[in-house]
Amino acid sequence: MTHKIFGLKGLHGRQNTQSLQVRFYQIAFDAANLPQGGTYFLYTPSPKGLEGPGVQFANAEEASQFLIKEQSICTVPWDDAGSFLRFSVTYVAEDEAAEDALMAETEARLKSLQPVF
Repeated sequence: MTHKIFGLKGLHGRQNTQSLQVRFYQIAFDAANLPQGGTYFLYTPSPKGLEGPGVQFANAEEASQFLIKEQSICTVPWDDAGSFLRFSVTYVAEDEAAEDALMAETEARLKSLQPVF
């Protein structure tokens, strides 16, 4: 089985985002005022466990619940076609150095858990 990991980017992604903004606005969600930073998402295989805290996961749902409750890292589990997590990142940063600092913090928090795949 082959899995594709993808995210929207470039002009096509912007057009999709704008189309969703219009549709959400039509049903009263104000999606027009997005943060002036970055918004990204990606799918990754879900870890089977974490060596750091010594935790095992039966599926992506368990991994997702651990990450939100213990690390305040929000993911969306996807167990329908394998065990995957969707990481969504939205932030506001003053400059590229601030962006790098935010990403380094995320990396440090995840790395400290020592995920096992």
